[in-house]
Amino acid sequence: MQTFFIAPTDFGVGLTSISLGLVRTLERAGLKVGFFKPIAQPHPGDLGPERSTELMARTHGLKPPRPLGLAHVERMLGDGQLDELLEEIINLYQQAAVGKDVLVVEGMVPTRSASYAARVNLHLAKSLDAEVILVSAPENEVLTELSGRVELQAQLFGGPKDPKVLGVILNKVRTDESMEVFAARLKEHSPLLRNGDFRLLGCIPYRAELNAPRTRDVAELLGAQVLNAGDYDQRRMSRIIICARTVLNTVPLLKPGVLVVTPGDRDDIILAVSLAAINGVPLAGLLLTSDSVPDPRIME
Repeated sequence: MQTFFIAPTDFGVGLTSISLGLVRTLERAGLKVGFFKPIAQPHPGDLGPERSTELMARTHGLKPPRPLGLAHVERMLGDGQLDELLEEIINLYQQAAVGKDVLVVEGMVPTRSASYAARVNLHLAKSLDAEVILVSAPENEVLTELSGRVELQAQLFGGPKDPKVLGVILNKVRTDESMEVFAARLKEHSPLLRNGDFRLLGCIPYRAELNAPRTRDVAELLGAQVLNAGDYDQRRMSRIIICARTVLNTVPLLKPGVLVVTPGDRDDIILAVSLAAINGVPLAGLLLTSDSVPDPRIME
């Protein structure tokens, strides 16, 4: 079985998005793909399951083992129990690998509170005998600086010439040129990518709309009763307007991606939103507040 270890070069590179895309690509190639996030890294305010694992379960129907808690991992590292920690992770890895052709393992993301992430990723990749794919996102830097930053991370895993270090995927690329032109220009400025040992595996353009939550996600987060689902699986919320104004002042704000929030007894706003939708405006949705229920005649 082949194992790919996905390691970020920095915080905020979109590691989980790349993991999701890689799993989908491998599945389309006809392979039985598994996913494993060894160590949970909850975001501030997270109370539910670990995000990466839950996303894989919801989008791909996979059932990865539950990651180790961050507090547990930090306690073991603090007690000098790295070998014991790796043994626990290998046991979970073996569970995730049952019946799979390929396993995608998502590494830790370096943060202010997890400065040890790079060291842990190195030990994980070696212990799992995995092939390493780096993930980076260009910042406001020249191409030579980007190349140097990627090469520095590659050195942590044995260097760009190590056969286990496959290459890098660049995510959130902000450029007016095509990805093909950007990739060619990057190779011109990057000795790292010229000899073929270390490859540019992919360039993914930045798309602001992908950062917008789906209307369904908003409804589920709020625990809202769904009166009419419509296209809420596909619609995305890019802006919220809270309607306490007249219809005359509200209509110009009814644009694609807008979630309209209004009391349930504002029949005028509800009708205006409905007419906008009928006329083809892809609003994110209509959220009714208060205990008031729209008049049945309006609902019809």
